[in-house]
Amino acid sequence: MTTTAVLDANVILRLLLNDHETLTPAAMQIFQRAETGDLSLILTPLIVAECCYVLRGPVYRIERSAITDSLTQVILMDGVVNEEEGVVLAALRRFGERAVDFADAYLAELAQQRGWEVASFDQDFKALGGSGLPD
Repeated sequence: MTTTAVLDANVILRLLLNDHETLTPAAMQIFQRAETGDLSLILTPLIVAECCYVLRGPVYRIERSAITDSLTQVILMDGVVNEEEGVVLAALRRFGERAVDFADAYLAELAQQRGWEVASFDQDFKALGGSGLPD
């Protein structure tokens, strides 16, 4: 029987950063269980946003393209489930290509895919090829 677990950012970060003596191997084991079908990992857009924020932030300062590549690999792993996978992957591409937060890239992509507008005062939405309300 497969166990379902909501995936937290700290597990993803330990896997990607490979920076902790005990937590990195534990993170690897969690993902290995998912790949074998023993565990189903639910990955929400909120956690993807948190990972982008931490990896891009002042402690790690990782390049956007590297963050996009790494998180895309995590999202596409066997056993990782993201109900909005298409939106999240497209938002990651936008995040990697432009100097915007993942949350803004996500909202722009979600709105575009669903034919919606974004209600925001943030000028980033114009850079993302959309328009924010109000004009």
